[in-house]
Amino acid sequence: MYNIAFDLDDCLVDLFAEIKKIFKLNNKKYLPVIDWNFSNYPDDIKKQIYEMFQDPKRMCQLKTFSFAKILLKYLKSRGYCINIVTARHENIKQQTINFVYELFGIIPIVVNFGESKLEVLKKLKTDIYIDDCPLQLDTYMKNGIRCILISNKNTLYNWYIRDRLTWFENMKKLYFYFVEKEDF
Repeated sequence: MYNIAFDLDDCLVDLFAEIKKIFKLNNKKYLPVIDWNFSNYPDDIKKQIYEMFQDPKRMCQLKTFSFAKILLKYLKSRGYCINIVTARHENIKQQTINFVYELFGIIPIVVNFGESKLEVLKKLKTDIYIDDCPLQLDTYMKNGIRCILISNKNTLYNWYIRDRLTWFENMKKLYFYFVEKEDF
């Protein structure tokens, strides 16, 4: 059976909902993210986002996406080994582990924010990795890990890589892909 790893933020839980709240609280119109530096965002919004990334209360109460739990449960029931590999700031690692375990019954592997997940994915013998962040996917694929991208209207930052891999707009579509395609 396959070893499948998922990223957490904007794959299984909705980080963009929190970013949208920041815009709303500042009476500004939401802008989709075009890159990982938030270069199209006003400085005050960027500052609040970076502060949020270190706030365990906000980062560990994100809502799950529709079908995220259903997909993980389905894959586990079919005998697949499921891991969650996410990046968080050091000060919220333990809260993240507790949060993910409570949501999904899986103890995640948490790497430092900005750190590559490659060594962890290799150690887990990951066959398929699902993420919204495009920055390391080419490296993962060169190391034999099949990557699936979550890409939609909120993830303009990853559209440039869509033509190089399989991508889905959301967990529901990914779920039906796995259900329909027994041998992927």
